[in-house]
Amino acid sequence: MHLRIYTLEISCYNPQRKKADIAMTISTLEEKYLNHISSLLPFFGKQLNAYRLQCPYCQLGNKDHKGRPMTASRCKGFFYSNGNALNYKCHRCGVGKQFHTFLEDHFPSTFLEYVAERDALGLTGKGTNAPSLCNAALRVAGRVTGPSADPNGGMENEKQKTAGRGDAHAGESNQNPQVSAPSQPLITKLPRLTPQQQAGCSARLAHKVKQAQQRKHIDPAAHYL
Repeated sequence: MHLRIYTLEISCYNPQRKKADIAMTISTLEEKYLNHISSLLPFFGKQLNAYRLQCPYCQLGNKDHKGRPMTASRCKGFFYSNGNALNYKCHRCGVGKQFHTFLEDHFPSTFLEYVAERDALGLTGKGTNAPSLCNAALRVAGRVTGPSADPNGGMENEKQKTAGRGDAHAGESNQNPQVSAPSQPLITKLPRLTPQQQAGCSARLAHKVKQAQQRKHIDPAAHYL
């Protein structure tokens, strides 16, 4: 009788099955939130084993890097399954992200909802592929209060500051029309040296170093001999 109960308890506990259930739960959650943001991703569509979309990191605007109109076939961003979890990969710029970091970069509020739902299931923190809810909130708060809070990485704030400085300079120029701001110097980019030119420069430099070492070790009394 005791042997039968012990065997039943062993058969009920299966660590591999528990890991599979956790992986399936995470995969289901990621699919749920991917469908939630799919309408906001340009050219989003399902393929055989992946989801294709316009890369939000390098393919910005209505044209590709060659100036051609953007189409679904020219989109290089993909969501694919990796061990029952979704990962993002762009085959143009090479950016690779886990699903929760992609959400954090582009959909902070959805990212917090996703982490909160996983946190309620005990699937966040150490030993998982998602931060705890507390760390996620701190990371989003840092993005909001940091210099790159807006999607353009703080460029809008910088433009406003530049415009404000421009208005101030305009007011000063109206008061002092004879004073003008100094123009920025022109920067000329030199062409890259060929391998032959680089070898010649290295040889001349080595010759100069050798001459300097020889002059350093000359006997001072040799001049009077």
